[in-house]
This record gives sequence, structure tokens and C-alpha cells, in this order.
Amino acid sequence: MKYFIDLDGTLLNHKLASMDAVSFMNEIQRRNIEYRIMTNSIKSPVRIVERLKSVGIGVKKESILSPIHSINAYLQQHNIRKAYVVGSALEREQVKTENNSEEPEIIALIDFEKNNVTYNELQKIYYFMQKGVPAIAASGSPYYSKGKSKCLDTGAFVHLFEKTAHISIKILGKPSIAYFSSGIAALHAGPTEITVVGDDWSTDIIGAVNAGCHAILVKTGKYQTGDENKCKPTKVVSKLMDLLV
Repeated sequence: MKYFIDLDGTLLNHKLASMDAVSFMNEIQRRNIEYRIMTNSIKSPVRIVERLKSVGIGVKKESILSPIHSINAYLQQHNIRKAYVVGSALEREQVKTENNSEEPEIIALIDFEKNNVTYNELQKIYYFMQKGVPAIAASGSPYYSKGKSKCLDTGAFVHLFEKTAHISIKILGKPSIAYFSSGIAALHAGPTEITVVGDDWSTDIIGAVNAGCHAILVKTGKYQTGDENKCKPTKVVSKLMDLLV
């Protein structure tokens, strides 16, 4: 069995390791089990590796699976040369097409936080959508956890634009089939050979089930009592090491 292991809420709780995450990852690596670290974050893989290293989890940048993989594949598949990429400079440089906010062929909603997107830019994005420019997004999650608080995530803006512009925005991060398919291909495996481990029923578990993978809901991070009734996990565990007994 190979693993997709969620990052925030499962391995990490903001700047700290979640519960037994360090022991779990050490054992996974000791057993030479293949894995990918799942995230809807579009930070560079190097920065994500550094975050994990800071809490005692050592991984290679090649093991990070982010929406950038499926976004770039989508842009290439559709021969898109100019995209209005909404995100910071570090995030925009990962997208392999010309960043053009004046004559875009598509709008790529990557991140709204790092660059402190203003009302004027939101209105500009809305203007293009009204003109019929299609949009894709890295995430459909409305919020992410930061300590004991919730912070607006890209999905909150996706829902806003969909409702006000009366459009459908294609999500290329979790829980999209495109996202999970890119990870499955990277591990040279079939869906039934993959076990997906995550705390978010709406992205990790729904995405895993739709992709045909085994799905483990862990009671950390975003998990709330009853979440298992909103999806169809293969199993529910209280801690990661329960998977290795």
C-alpha cells in the first residue's frame, strides 16, 4: 500500500507537528513505504519541506503533491498561453504560462492572502468573469485552520465569484479527480493501491473516494464529530499510528 498524507491538520497544526505525526512519518520511511504529502498550498515545495523539517519530519521536495501539478497540466492540455494568475510572485512563478492580467485567456485563482488582494483587484477579476473569461482554482476549501482560529481560504472567493458571476470554476486542487490522478500517476500505482489519510472530509476523503482510493479520516485538524457521516471513509482513526498496527 502507498500513501497520500495530508499536510495541514494531519501532519501539521500550524507551526507544530500534529500528535504522533513525527513517529508516523519515521515509521513510514523506515518501512520504505512510498508516499506523497498532499496539500492545497501552492507554496514552493522547498518551503513546504522546510516547514516539515522544522518539526522533525524530513521529506524530499519530490514528495510534495500540490495543485500546481494539475494546474500546469491543465494549462498545457488546453494550450493556454496567457493566464491572469492571482497570487504572490513566488506562487505565480510556479505556473508555467505567461502571467497576463490585461488580456487573459483564463483566470487562475491561486491565493488571495499572501499578496493582500484588494477590492479593486477582486472587482477586476469579477469584470473578466462577466466577459466570459473562464476560471480555474487551486482550492475549493473555504477556510484553513491556524491554531484555534479559522482563516479565509481560496475556496471562499471561489464560492463568491461563482455565486455573483453565475459561473462554474474548475477546482484543480483537492478534492478534484485531476489532483488525485496526478498523484496516482506520480506513484505509478492504481487507485486501489493508494490509501489517502486526511482530516478534512470535504476535500481529503471525498476526493479519495471519488478517485477510487482507500480513505482514512483522522480525528485531528478540521475534524468535527459526525464528519464521518458526511462521507464514506474506509476507516476513522484517532491517531496516525493506528494505521500501522
